[in-house]
Amino acid sequence: MGSGVYVIARHPKGGIAGVTDVGPFELLESRRAIEAETAALAALHITDEQLEELEVLLHEINAGIDFGVSEEADRKFHIAIAEYTGNSVLHGVVETLWESRDRSPQYNLLAQKAHEAGIGPDMDEHAEILAALRRRDPIGARNAMRTHLSRVIETLLEATEVHELEQIRERVDAQRKRFGRML
Repeated sequence: MGSGVYVIARHPKGGIAGVTDVGPFELLESRRAIEAETAALAALHITDEQLEELEVLLHEINAGIDFGVSEEADRKFHIAIAEYTGNSVLHGVVETLWESRDRSPQYNLLAQKAHEAGIGPDMDEHAEILAALRRRDPIGARNAMRTHLSRVIETLLEATEVHELEQIRERVDAQRKRFGRML
């Protein structure tokens, strides 16, 4: 324990990677690439009624009741944007990315660390995405989504760093207690 990470196999048992084997940062990188373009396309096709639906979801994200409510509204917000492209393939891909996120033990652990640090969906970033969609601005929507998901990556990296540093401190403190005693 505490001596590092060891790779014991190049492939998972059975030789095929499963849906839970998705790394959280690779998943976010994929979401950033795909959802940015999805937002750009949605800006060209979105209706006033769909914009109002996103507005309702934005209020749910910001309700502040708890992380579960905000997270579910966040999920619906992103998937709705994909749906509003009118492209069933993009809609399915974005849904699959979110399902992969939910099934990933690594992502769930990372999300737990973020929640413990008080990190949740960002109201202003979602509002920027919605504002670009309202303007029917594909470049603005793309950039707002890319900025949002880049910030999510950075925030989760910071949450991971804080968690890892706390674990290191605990291990060092335990070693001090064990080895720092005088006879």
